[in-house]
Amino acid sequence: MAEMVFDLNEISLLRGNRTVIDNLSLHVPAGQVCALLGPNGAGKTTLLRLMAGLAKPACGQVVLGGDDVYALSAAERAKRIAYVPQHIPAGLPLTVTEFVLLGRMPHLGPFSQPRAADRAVLDEALARCELEQLAGKRLDSLSGGERQRAAIARALAQQAQVLLLDEPTNHLDLRQQFRLQRLLQTLAAAGHTVIEVLHDLTLAANHATWLALLDAGKLVGYGSPDKVLEPAALSRVYRWPLAVSQQVAGWQLSSAASTSML
Repeated sequence: MAEMVFDLNEISLLRGNRTVIDNLSLHVPAGQVCALLGPNGAGKTTLLRLMAGLAKPACGQVVLGGDDVYALSAAERAKRIAYVPQHIPAGLPLTVTEFVLLGRMPHLGPFSQPRAADRAVLDEALARCELEQLAGKRLDSLSGGERQRAAIARALAQQAQVLLLDEPTNHLDLRQQFRLQRLLQTLAAAGHTVIEVLHDLTLAANHATWLALLDAGKLVGYGSPDKVLEPAALSRVYRWPLAVSQQVAGWQLSSAASTSML
């Protein structure tokens, strides 16, 4: 598998008169799980969409494996990048199998039918997301968490080298959250580049190998958890006093606010 390294070089994005991403540069090595962190409005989702080629910056470059993401055709991008959005529409008139098979579209020619190899990829994606028993169910009959898992399975079916996930733990119960993070670690160990937006700092600290901390469209911290999880910096970004400790069981982050602040 060729290494898919992401390099974002001095990118900025404006919405009207508001700067959403502000002269941001970021290097994401291949084979890592990188978590994008920050408060609401920090620019995490926008940054992920820029990396997916779904939005274009006013200036700067997004480079993947040496290629400008925006110079790639939609089909070529889909072979390299799988994107899981934050919200999965409930009303799609598709079964789970039909929905997950959409992930094979970049690998099929026009009017082509799925082959045995595509069916094998489908079965593996369903199994990894524990969806075998729901394969024949319609999406509009599923819970939010089940739809989320179907979207992740569709992304796995793309077999892209890069996986971008926007708040993938939304709607997932605790077991599925931990299963997902373990799966992402497995994919990274196999050479995939995984970038996810997370709000749960403890989950990110204990499962991601790289963290990128954003605030108001700027990158204010980047690196391994022990480099980024600095209480003063986190408290400043989240505008709330936070305590950070590393124990045998892993990282623990909690509020350090006194009762008078509550």
